[in-house]
Amino acid sequence: MVMTLAPGALESEPGDEEAFLIDSEKEIVLKPRDEPWRVILGFILTASLALIAGVLLEHYLFSNKDWTCTSHVSQNTPLLNQQIDLSYHTIRYDGTFMKENIYRQVGRPEVDEAWEALGVNYRSVVIPEAQAEQAGFRHDQVKINPKHGGGFPANVEGLHHLHCLNLLRQGLWFNFDYYHQLGKGAFKNDDGILRLHVSK
Repeated sequence: MVMTLAPGALESEPGDEEAFLIDSEKEIVLKPRDEPWRVILGFILTASLALIAGVLLEHYLFSNKDWTCTSHVSQNTPLLNQQIDLSYHTIRYDGTFMKENIYRQVGRPEVDEAWEALGVNYRSVVIPEAQAEQAGFRHDQVKINPKHGGGFPANVEGLHHLHCLNLLRQGLWFNFDYYHQLGKGAFKNDDGILRLHVSK
């Protein structure tokens, strides 16, 4: 390939003592490169970056972010290995001070039903012995008698917190007499044990 420069194309500015080129016209010969590996390397690099971008985009668009979030912030549990419907949604909380929702009202059967629907009295779950180590159990921890199925008892922590919050609500001075008279749950115990349970 031959390239011809126009006269004066590479000459110096007026006022310079010498011209940049001696001749007013110069031929420059450009040879084609004999390095196809650069083209191949560029193609491989571009294809690799496109593949990585595609995989990341697919993961971002189509992965179940609820599962990803839960598995990231939770202790390892066999419950996450099962196909359970796991989703998050926003619930607007009415924090109006003077307007009591059902959960803040004085103890009565309708209030207890509302708390029950939240899961405050859910039973413990059973972790099979084969999955106990994965869930963080030691083999010397309390086990369920084999005649009752064996395994390890475990609580879903959020439901345990709700249970404790409900017990605090029941133990408030304006609810205490009602629940003490009912004599259910922690109120079946004598007052000393009840105090320990409520203050735990």
